[in-house]
Amino acid sequence: MTTNSTTNPDPVFDHRYVAYVFNQRGYHINEFASRLDMSNNVVEAFLRGTVEPGDLRVATLANMANLLGIPLRSMFTRPAPAPDPVGADPQPEPGGNAVAVDAEQLLACVYDTGRATPTLVSELAKAFGWTIERTYAAATEADRRLKPAGLSVKTSHGELFVTPVNEHLDAQKALNARKVYERGLTYNHYRAAYQILAGQQVTVNNSARQRVRTLGGLVNVGVVTQVRQPALTEEALEAFL
Repeated sequence: MTTNSTTNPDPVFDHRYVAYVFNQRGYHINEFASRLDMSNNVVEAFLRGTVEPGDLRVATLANMANLLGIPLRSMFTRPAPAPDPVGADPQPEPGGNAVAVDAEQLLACVYDTGRATPTLVSELAKAFGWTIERTYAAATEADRRLKPAGLSVKTSHGELFVTPVNEHLDAQKALNARKVYERGLTYNHYRAAYQILAGQQVTVNNSARQRVRTLGGLVNVGVVTQVRQPALTEEALEAFL
């Protein structure tokens, strides 16, 4: 009797995907190895693909997947589209708004106005009754939602924290200090001001017409000299420098 190896191929361990998620999570070899009670050399070899998963206990592989926030099976099957470390497993709640609801719940728990207050992802998952994977998915959506407010949800070393998006918050702080602003300036105004200061191309908004309107708003409040070939006014430069 022959087996149908063409239609049911044996699973292949995806070292590249695991290494990708490892780097995305911000782990260091020694920290990761310590949490798994493994040697640094074994973890390094594992991520390079020179140690096969069959050489490790299933419990160790499960612990590794848990630390990375991915389902164990995704370590043996290449996700599609790849790579997507938080989207390989369907969400446990029905409906297209499940991740959005999770993100709102997560933000209500961890939102902080710019101070770095790390929270263990594993503790958040335990508090919500979620999987680690679901918690990372909620964090990704929460990060997308906070960006327009000038904040970012970071996940690193198994921790989650809210931090400022520095470039335009620096612009806001500088301009506020010198009063070359008015209420009503948005994220895009401050980001555009920072890009002009840094000598970068202004890339805010979705169209050239919208960018002109943003720059026009900065001209009106004395931050930018003109819309075409914009430069910061002397007062704005003093605010930054």
